[in-house]
Amino acid sequence: MDTAPEAQPEIVESRRPIILTIVCIFGIIGAIANLWRVFFGGPSIFGPWLLVTLAISAIITIVSMVGVWMMRRWAVYTYVVLCIVGQIAWQIIVGIVIWKAVLLRCLVIALLFVYFKRMR
Repeated sequence: MDTAPEAQPEIVESRRPIILTIVCIFGIIGAIANLWRVFFGGPSIFGPWLLVTLAISAIITIVSMVGVWMMRRWAVYTYVVLCIVGQIAWQIIVGIVIWKAVLLRCLVIALLFVYFKRMR
């Protein structure tokens, strides 16, 4: 008769929290949608600079979301700078503030910093 305690399966914590996985997926989908708009949408009423800015922003978003997917700290810095510069560019080109977009970006940035110490 074996009196040893039954071995319990080891719980392994995922390297990337599920919430960051969701953020990355939605971020990449949104960036691809913006690229689609740039290449297949009509001209912008705000001029060609909006489409150029949108394309650059989408590419940098994809790069930063891939970095977050790999749990890299540089990706957080890249996303924060993108949000700040993007908001300034949007303000210059369009001249309005879309508060829902600003709040969503702030929420994503806060979430990234919650898991910042777990990143390499």
